[in-house]
Amino acid sequence: MESVKLDLYGLKFFYQHALNKPWVNINLIKPLRAIRLPDIVTIEEATSFFRATHTLSYRVSYFCISLCISLYFDPVFLCISVLAR
Repeated sequence: MESVKLDLYGLKFFYQHALNKPWVNINLIKPLRAIRLPDIVTIEEATSFFRATHTLSYRVSYFCISLCISLYFDPVFLCISVLAR
């Protein structure tokens, strides 16, 4: 969204100052705001996010990321939870 605004303002400046023409407001189509995931999610939110993903490569990526995070923060708990399965 920010890059679209910068492009529009640059075009407006060029039109007014370089071409010496009046700027006519045009109803341009602007992109929708991106919906971002929060930085910290609850376990329930993460679980629903993983279950909603059906592409195998994405699920493997999520598993590897969660495994690395678990090993970093609590390797003993991870070993116990893996052995308990």
